Amino acid sequence: MKEKNIKLKDNFNELTIKEYQQLAGMKDADILDVLSVLTDMPKDELRELKMGTLNQLLVWTEGLMGQVTNPVDTGEFLDEVQINGRIWKLTTAVEEMKAGQIIDIIEIFKERDAYLEKLHILMSIILTPFTVKRTWYGRRKLVEEKERDIMKEAEELWNNYPASQALKLGSFFLEILNSLQDNTPASSPLVKAKVM
Repeated sequence: MKEKNIKLKDNFNELTIKEYQQLAGMKDADILDVLSVLTDMPKDELRELKMGTLNQLLVWTEGLMGQVTNPVDTGEFLDEVQINGRIWKLTTAVEEMKAGQIIDIIEIFKERDAYLEKLHILMSIILTPFTVKRTWYGRRKLVEEKERDIMKEAEELWNNYPASQALKLGSFFLEILNSLQDNTPASSPLVKAKVM
């Protein structure tokens, strides 16, 4: 693919939430639409590629789309991710979360089938941004950002956070909510209704 410097993702783990959501909705889409998402190239530019290059892209796309429709477990959760100079730390311990975070998570999962569309918002709730500072002796110090704009953070994560991690975290929290629902005493309809 020397014809043009085309940036390709090696595997599913390199896709962002945005790319995953776009591809997941393209089951019967035109192949140029799929290639446009994966290469960040407009369809007009893709039409100008030589057939040899286009064939290589199609073979690569077929393998990657197989991973999108059947994601493979990618191991452990990443405790922290660096995006645009900020460190995003993960909190999976429910007892360490604030009540507002739990309420927001429950709201996202009210429509269980539609939570994938809100995956980036979920990530902005369970990931905490930190600014990296240096101490006078050069050691890294993380300072939690107190003033937060969840929707702006959700957009940043949508464009940059690995979809494989987001899907795994979404499944993790869905299991927690299902477990809460299953273990809620029948004598507590109010609590059970909140989780459902």
